[in-house]
Amino acid sequence: MVYDANVVRGIEAAEINRELFHLIAHESSHVHDLKARDEAFPNVLMQTRYSNPWRNVLGSTAAACWDEYAASYFSAQFSVDETTDNLAELFSASLNKYIAAEMPALSEIPEADRQLVADLTHGQQVNRVGLLFERLLTLFDAGAGGGLVDSDFDGARVDSQGHDKEWGGTDHGAIAFDPLVRPVKGLAEARALLAEIAKQGEGHQAGPIASHFQRFLSIYKKLEQFKESKSIFIACRLTRRPNCRGRAFRPS
Repeated sequence: MVYDANVVRGIEAAEINRELFHLIAHESSHVHDLKARDEAFPNVLMQTRYSNPWRNVLGSTAAACWDEYAASYFSAQFSVDETTDNLAELFSASLNKYIAAEMPALSEIPEADRQLVADLTHGQQVNRVGLLFERLLTLFDAGAGGGLVDSDFDGARVDSQGHDKEWGGTDHGAIAFDPLVRPVKGLAEARALLAEIAKQGEGHQAGPIASHFQRFLSIYKKLEQFKESKSIFIACRLTRRPNCRGRAFRPS
């Protein structure tokens, strides 16, 4: 990490620069964490190859969670109160974007949630994912007049297509997981699968498996309840003065 000394000299003394100072400390903590992990687990960072897509997604997500936890822990002593207090608003703003992207047409949303979603999207016309799927489904229905036909599919190469087991299989437990990945032999099967994928994203009807839209909206509602309660913290309040002096930091 390289900084211009004329810019960063004395930055900790100016209150207006406290958040910038914390940001520098946070990024420096990433360097410290990576060094410690590389020493604890040699030949792993940037060298491990995952055996399937599911492990790749899980491994990348787990690594990102640890990266940010470690950097936040070590840089906590440089933070200001606003850094933690604003996290709830940051989470809400992020959720708004996912809700807008996955939402069905406003007229199809149940009346109980329609006004809330309209407020979250500020009444703007959103280029949501559903419009993309509508266009794709149109290509499947247009036929020889400008769309797809059965001859565009090679039913003999089913063995080279993806399977849900490559993505961890299906789980209808407490946290339902249903990767819609399966081989198709022709136009009809491909269209049916595409329609399922569209419904999984923007579905609005209650069912055994919640759509992405339903899940994001449910998280938003719970987040708003937490924000109204002064006794519930959305983000973990890290210690202000973490101290790992006297022993090497070795993740296990």
